[in-house]
Amino acid sequence: MRQGRTEFPAMVLKQHEDDGSLDMIVFFEAEDMIWEQRVLPKTDAQPGHCYTLVEPIEYEEGDDIRDLFTRLISDINNLREVVKADFIRVADRLDLQRTQVFGEYEQPQKALMEYLADFDKRLSKLERRK
Repeated sequence: MRQGRTEFPAMVLKQHEDDGSLDMIVFFEAEDMIWEQRVLPKTDAQPGHCYTLVEPIEYEEGDDIRDLFTRLISDINNLREVVKADFIRVADRLDLQRTQVFGEYEQPQKALMEYLADFDKRLSKLERRK
């Protein structure tokens, strides 16, 4: 009990399959929260330190927040497709430029930096021999 209250909102993180208990974050106040593990459902034998399920809110036509959220998800998916297409176009353009600059060539097995690191190791071995 905090400040005369016995019920608080919580966010469920995990449900344990063996006993149906929940791991959750309980929000007492704006900056006062706690992580609870294995909280059991409310029963006659377990009247305190338990959880009760909240009935879901019925969706009503014209519910602006839900419609806004649905449109937002749709817009994000559309943008994701546009960005994917843009990346493909940039990759194609880079391939074209690489061909125009270097001509047809076989791509090396390793990156340039790996060749340079190998060359540096060989130079240091030669310097140690002197």
